[in-house]
Amino acid sequence: MQLNIRWFAPAIFLSLVALAPADEKLSGDQSGDLGMWVWRRGQVVDEEERNAMLDFSRKWGIRRLLVQIRFEGEAGDGLQVADQEEWRLLLKTAWERGIAVEALDGAASMGLAEQRTETLARLDAILAFQASLPEGRKLAGVHYDIEPYLTSRWKEGAKQEVARENLETMKAIREKVTPESGLLLAYDIPAFYDRHSDALTFEFDGATKNFHEHIQDLSDYIGVMSYRRSATGPNSILDISDAELAYGAKIGRKVYPSIETGELKAEPQITFHGQPTGRFLGTLREVQEAGAKSPAFGGVFLHHYEGVRALLEKKE
Repeated sequence: MQLNIRWFAPAIFLSLVALAPADEKLSGDQSGDLGMWVWRRGQVVDEEERNAMLDFSRKWGIRRLLVQIRFEGEAGDGLQVADQEEWRLLLKTAWERGIAVEALDGAASMGLAEQRTETLARLDAILAFQASLPEGRKLAGVHYDIEPYLTSRWKEGAKQEVARENLETMKAIREKVTPESGLLLAYDIPAFYDRHSDALTFEFDGATKNFHEHIQDLSDYIGVMSYRRSATGPNSILDISDAELAYGAKIGRKVYPSIETGELKAEPQITFHGQPTGRFLGTLREVQEAGAKSPAFGGVFLHHYEGVRALLEKKE
């Protein structure tokens, strides 16, 4: 198995985080890492909201936060990370609570060739901000949620062309996110790329693979948007993540299946929103226990803070 040396330093950090005390935990030492998406700006810039979110995460053993980052200025003319002082406070407090924070960025079109300059300018702003942070208070990674299947070109049939453009952008990102940055590089992907083998298996950089495999080659780990209500069995969280886990095991990279907790009016059957808390907890623990059988299983990601909090603080 190919070993991914870039993973080791953050993995050591996470093993130490696992020792941090918590009132209650959604994960144990054998269940992998537990992460959560955080989207709202208020959870960065508002002191009360920020501390409430971090306290909640520590209480429940959520050890990795994927936090939406924002920018100010224009590409090529002083683009920089917005709310830098508040981000510094977030990172300081998170590290004190044993929580790793990744800068989350993403948009459906940001992997396209026409958006590449802007995308890389945003990354440069993150890298400059990272370089300004003191040791022990840095970002743990840069995390992309790019969903090219939402673009009009993809929907009109140009799947492979759009996928190739995204990979070229990801290759350029990979060249910038070096070991010296101290950042992991991660992508969230849907669970269906491997099910479109005809359109999404193609040659890139001299190798013919499925789109998800090319993405895994260009990242340190991936999150799979495997939104289902069952942990195992047909069409379950782990079932629809199986190809990604298998390839992750082959190349020595981690994979994080994910659980949805937000309200989805169009697809209510794939989220735990409105479901009994016990059902959510039972499914999470089953994913953790069954997933741990794969050497590529990194843990579970939860989408997203508001939904998770509503479930865990619900009065049954």
